Amino acid sequence: MFRSILVAYDGTRDTYCAVRRCMQLPGSSDTRIHVLCVVEQSLFGFLAEYFHLGAGSKDAHPELKRLNQKLDAAVEDLKSFHDHVSKHLKYGDPLEAIEKMIRELHPDLIIVGHSKKVPRVAGLGGKMIDIQLAERVHCNLLIASD
Repeated sequence: MFRSILVAYDGTRDTYCAVRRCMQLPGSSDTRIHVLCVVEQSLFGFLAEYFHLGAGSKDAHPELKRLNQKLDAAVEDLKSFHDHVSKHLKYGDPLEAIEKMIRELHPDLIIVGHSKKVPRVAGLGGKMIDIQLAERVHCNLLIASD
């Protein structure tokens, strides 16, 4: 059994497979699920500049609200299968945010989504995050795909 699981989800269908895979895992009443969504700083910077948003307005843009709603829905889906599910919405570089969460949570398992259509982890800025992450983590890494 896993005590702590980190699920990377960015609101896309490609990464929702990580959420679905987590639903399939057996868990105990002590298993803690953490769903992490990272909004790349460059995306927020673009939106803030375009819509003249201040730093305190990160959640004001409709796209960010929609992303937060998808994150909430994923958390609710997971709560149907696991007792302890929490969400984490971060801004910045996805790889750095994932690494920071790993240092904070010490998960036994990390689940990320992967699209078979493109050679990268889906939804994480088009970078080869799956390879970089695999080289840096010291726990189980599950790359889920449909």
